[in-house]
Amino acid sequence: MVSSIAENAYNAQNPRVLETEAVESLVERFVDAAERAQKAGFDGVELHGSHGYLIQEFMSPRNNHRDDRYGGNFEARMRFPTEIVEGVRNAIDDAFALSFRLSAEEFVDGGLTDVLETHWSVRTNAKLHNFWAFRAFIDRLACTAEEFGITVEVRTEAWTSQTCPNCGSTEDTTRHQDTLTCTCGFEGHADLAASETFLRRHQNSESSDWRTRHNVSRQRHEEVARPMARPMCLK
Repeated sequence: MVSSIAENAYNAQNPRVLETEAVESLVERFVDAAERAQKAGFDGVELHGSHGYLIQEFMSPRNNHRDDRYGGNFEARMRFPTEIVEGVRNAIDDAFALSFRLSAEEFVDGGLTDVLETHWSVRTNAKLHNFWAFRAFIDRLACTAEEFGITVEVRTEAWTSQTCPNCGSTEDTTRHQDTLTCTCGFEGHADLAASETFLRRHQNSESSDWRTRHNVSRQRHEEVARPMARPMCLK
């Protein structure tokens, strides 16, 4: 469906070539499907851009031999998935989760390869590597803690990055890059605010709950949990 190729790496059928108008229609169908999922009560959707499916075929230099704006160099091959992501993101609420499954290696001759090192931005690479580094850290911590009879529990940080530390609202906040603002007047570093919210939520002491912080000066409150995003040195 992407382009006419002599050999399909994933099945024996030779795909037909989609007209440009048909590709544009497919973008709209992806967006419509995401909107239906949200209206049906789901928490999010995942775009499947891997394992030889349609989106990956557009990204793949092996499969995509198109000569219109959806084929050619890497930027053109990425246009189809990019338009889908942008369309879905604009159509759904900010609270609705959107993920993208991507094969960084196709493991076929002439296929997509070295995505992390070659094509993605430094910032994206850093976030991915930090995620896997965190998982490795948790696994090692759990192994070490087990020797002392300690159980490691990973608690979710869902919604903490959108929660105002002053009023507790998630509906009236706006996050732009590293800044979190709220209609109540709060403005601060998004990650530090999320860390503080997370700590308050999971502390046992009722006196340190975020509700006790409403309209209370941060400097005058001694028992409140402090942000955990701070420099440290392990020796």
